[in-house]
Amino acid sequence: MNVNSEQNELSFPEPVFSTGFLPAVFVYFPLPYRDPGDRFSKTVRGYRIDLSSRIGCPYGKIGRSVLTLITTEAVKSKNPRIDLGSLRATVVKMGFTYDGQYGNQTKEQFHRFANTHVDLDREVNAPGVKGIDELHFSFADTLSLRWSTDQQHPYLPLALQKNFLELSLQCFEYVLSHAVPILLEPYFSIQSPREQDVYAWIVRRLWNLKNEYSVKWDLLYEQFGPVSRQNKPLFRTELRRYLFHIRTEIYKEARVEATDEGLILRPSPPLVEPGDKRAGHLL
Repeated sequence: MNVNSEQNELSFPEPVFSTGFLPAVFVYFPLPYRDPGDRFSKTVRGYRIDLSSRIGCPYGKIGRSVLTLITTEAVKSKNPRIDLGSLRATVVKMGFTYDGQYGNQTKEQFHRFANTHVDLDREVNAPGVKGIDELHFSFADTLSLRWSTDQQHPYLPLALQKNFLELSLQCFEYVLSHAVPILLEPYFSIQSPREQDVYAWIVRRLWNLKNEYSVKWDLLYEQFGPVSRQNKPLFRTELRRYLFHIRTEIYKEARVEATDEGLILRPSPPLVEPGDKRAGHLL
């Protein structure tokens, strides 16, 4: 028997992943990587985003996982109220092992999102025209979380497990009309928050791309930074490593190339087809 032929016959199909969603605003303006306190600002290509929260703005890998879970449930259910079930179930759904560390950080990030307000604006300055574009919304109206403090009995009665977060109307409407599809399991499995951001950004930029498009390193520093001058070589090395992982393990059809000047994006098949039933809606 031909060994190569046998190997081809025994090849396994690609795994099928479920589709999740992220709000476009947080694809172009990623959450902070470290705890920013109660205010966070970022400017990208003339657009400025400001996050404010009386208890601190969301951040990090768990903050991104919480955001993705909330957005995905809202898009698929078409309901601003996100029923979370038990805290343990929520942590496990995001790909973490439930323990004190992940449980506490998940509670904190939900609490931060529920208290976060988003302001996005830019000045319009074109020949013969000036103006201002603005977007403002509070993330949530209501949050209810319960968890057990008894280590001997970690499971609450079902009546006390009805945890939920209800998005504000403005946030809910924005999410429904500006949801970026991703594959959930690969997204949750990525350990670096910055690689999660690069992955979501590539998915969005390649969707419906008609012509080759170049992005300079300075713009990438701005979007996925801040990046200090001495850390720019390290950033370029890390981004190339992220890109290799994304193209070989997650989005194999992505036609993205790193050069000395930046990234070149070329028209590629979308990661999730616009009419894909997994997406839950048409993009």
